[in-house]
Amino acid sequence: MEAITGQIPETLLYEAFGGRKYYRRGYRQVLLGLKNESEVMGSSVFQSLIVSALISSYRRFATVRRSPVV
Repeated sequence: MEAITGQIPETLLYEAFGGRKYYRRGYRQVLLGLKNESEVMGSSVFQSLIVSALISSYRRFATVRRSPVV
């Protein structure tokens, strides 16, 4: 397994914890040529849109809750 691990691109690395490397789901398909790297990686554009929408909603909610009651 160590010989194979040396050939895996760092872009497919999901996390390294406790001296172990955890790769993204589908990394084997990339190594076999069945998929490309972008197919197994999350879409950062969509993730940023979702986070932006959540932050915007939170700010509106927090502003409404802070306004004085008349």
